[in-house]
Amino acid sequence: RGLRTLFNTLISSSPAIANVGSLLLLIMYIYAVIGMNMYGNYGSAFDQPGSHATYNNIGAAMATQFRLFTGDGWGDLMATGMNCNANQYQCDTGPSALAAAMFFCSFVLVAIFIMLNLVIAVVVDNF
Repeated sequence: RGLRTLFNTLISSSPAIANVGSLLLLIMYIYAVIGMNMYGNYGSAFDQPGSHATYNNIGAAMATQFRLFTGDGWGDLMATGMNCNANQYQCDTGPSALAAAMFFCSFVLVAIFIMLNLVIAVVVDNF
């Protein structure tokens, strides 16, 4: 009986979850385009052979943003964007490093903490 109530709640809140999901997709697209402008050029920190996290095209940029959204090593991606040394994590200090920190931290703050909690709030509201 309780499982049926939870399932009916999830079904009744699916249109609102779809709205939140489309807003999240829009935010991911905007950040992917910004990432392509920041890191999509030849010789950038993300232009490494064999790397799966690149901003060379919109598909790879969206896959990288999805990786950030899941929280899978987003600190390493931010360290790559800040041109940190792989062994000692000594990073560049300059406007590009600050821009990288703002880019990655703002995406994690907006996407994970706000949007994910908004999905939970929609489900709890319909419960």
